[in-house]
Amino acid sequence: MTIFSLERGSSRKKILAGILILFLTMTLASTQYLGIQSIVHSAQTSSGNGAGNSPSASEAAGPDFSISVNPSIVRVDHGQSGSAAIFLTSMNSFSGVVSLSLLGNFQRTATLDLQPGSVTLGPGETASATITVFDDSSGISNGTVLGNSENTVHSASLTIVAAPSVVCVSPDGSTSCNETPSMLTGPAPLRSSQLRVAVVLDGTPPPGYLIDGFDITLLTDHTLLRPAGFDLTGTILQGSITILGDCIGGVSRTGGRCFPTDTIDTIHVAAAGLFAAPAAFPGPLFTAIYNITGSSSSTPIDFQAGCGTAGTLSSVPSGACVFIENGSPIPLSEAIQAGTFSNLPSFSITRVQQFWQFSEVRRTFPLFQLPGLTILAET
Repeated sequence: MTIFSLERGSSRKKILAGILILFLTMTLASTQYLGIQSIVHSAQTSSGNGAGNSPSASEAAGPDFSISVNPSIVRVDHGQSGSAAIFLTSMNSFSGVVSLSLLGNFQRTATLDLQPGSVTLGPGETASATITVFDDSSGISNGTVLGNSENTVHSASLTIVAAPSVVCVSPDGSTSCNETPSMLTGPAPLRSSQLRVAVVLDGTPPPGYLIDGFDITLLTDHTLLRPAGFDLTGTILQGSITILGDCIGGVSRTGGRCFPTDTIDTIHVAAAGLFAAPAAFPGPLFTAIYNITGSSSSTPIDFQAGCGTAGTLSSVPSGACVFIENGSPIPLSEAIQAGTFSNLPSFSITRVQQFWQFSEVRRTFPLFQLPGLTILAET
C-alpha cells in the first residue's frame, strides 16, 4: 500500500487526492460486487438453482459406491447368535470388486463371521453380505465395516451388545426388561393402596435348555412397601404349576418353612412347572404385590443377597437369591436388574452419548470506512 503525504494549503493537491480516493472507492466497490455475484452464481450452480444445463454435484462426481449396515446395533443373548446385513450400491456407473473387512474391538465380546469377504458390483447394481455374531462374553463393542475398492474406501459403524439373560424388576404387566432400571410409580399411601411388580426373565436360554422353575427373593423397605403376596398369572412356566415355597414378609402362606434370608422386608417365591419352550421368552416369572405404607421418591426394590450356598442355589455370581431351574445341576448364569419405587414428584438423569459436529464459522469486521461505503474483511 502506498501512502501519499499531501502538503497542507495546496488546493490542487487536495483535488487530486479527492479524485484518487473516489477512484479507489469505486474500484473496491466494483470488486466487492463482482465477488458477491460470483459467490451467488456458484451457490446457485451447485444447488441446481442456476441454468438448466448446469451439471449437479452427483453428475460431476466420478464412479463410486455406498455402504450401510442394518441393523447397526446387534444384541446377542447368552449363548446365542445374531446377524447384520451389509448393503453396497453402485453410484455413477461404478463397477468393480469391493473387499470387506472389520475394524474395531469386536473380538473382545464376540466371534464374527463375515460372508462373503468381497462382492462384485456392476453399474447400478446392489449387493449384500452378512455378518454373523456369536456371543463369547458379556460386553459392548464398537467397530467399523470397511469396503475397499482400489483407491476408494467407505465405512459404516457397527455396535455389538453381548449379554446374558436378565432377571429384572419391572412395572406390572411387563414382558421384557428395559435397558436401564425401571421406575415403579404408585399412589399415595391409603388403606387400599397397592403396588404390583413384575419379575421378568428377559433373554433366551442356551440351545437345548428350557426353563421349568425358579426360586427368587425380592427385598425392599417394609415401612414403605409391606410384602402382601404374589400372583403367577401369565408366568412363562407351562402346564400344572406347583408352588414349592412362599415366604411373604417372613411368614409362609402355605405352611412351608422360610429360609434364613427371608425377613419382614422380603417376598420369597419358588415354583415349578413343565419345561417352557424358547418361544415363551422373554416373559414374567411372577408378580409381587406390596401394600404402600409410606411415601418415597427413590426406594429400591432389589434381590435379596446371601444365597449361593449348599442349601440355597443361585444363578447369579454375586450370590443374589435368584435361581432359574432348567433340569440341570448347574444353574443357568443370569444377570439381575433392580427397580426403584416412587410415589413423590421426582426426576431421573440418564447419560446419553453425544455426537458433536463443528462447522466453519465466518465472521466479518470493518476494514475501513469511507462516507457512504464500508469495506468488510472476512475471516
